[in-house]
Amino acid sequence: MSEITWESTMFGVKRFVTEKQYQGFSEKVRRWYRPYRCVSCSTPLADDAEFDLMIADAKRAAVVAMRRFPAPNYTITKFAEEAGEVVKAAVHCAENRETVENLVGEITQCVAMLYRLYVEGDGVHGLPALVRKSAGNE
Repeated sequence: MSEITWESTMFGVKRFVTEKQYQGFSEKVRRWYRPYRCVSCSTPLADDAEFDLMIADAKRAAVVAMRRFPAPNYTITKFAEEAGEVVKAAVHCAENRETVENLVGEITQCVAMLYRLYVEGDGVHGLPALVRKSAGNE
């Protein structure tokens, strides 16, 4: 499969084209396209250690929040709100209106809320904790 390398800036023309297709266009048509960086094609896989650190940061933040704001909480709706913040930050980051660091921060907060949902459930909506209880925790 060919890598997408050019994106149209004009409505009504083919949105993404390969380098080979782009080279086949006239100079007049080429003006309607800009370079496109295919994230899935050009970005290496995340370093597992870096991802694991982000997850650990999220778990620490969740534990602090659980102590500061004990259950019951609207955990389901709070998770949905955090997920929305990730979407908003990701769109803004793609549009160069948000930094990658802030996007990672939003992802970390969302994972923290997901951790709370897993560990505590949602006492307000009646969802019990999802984590399996070990023999020592029962």
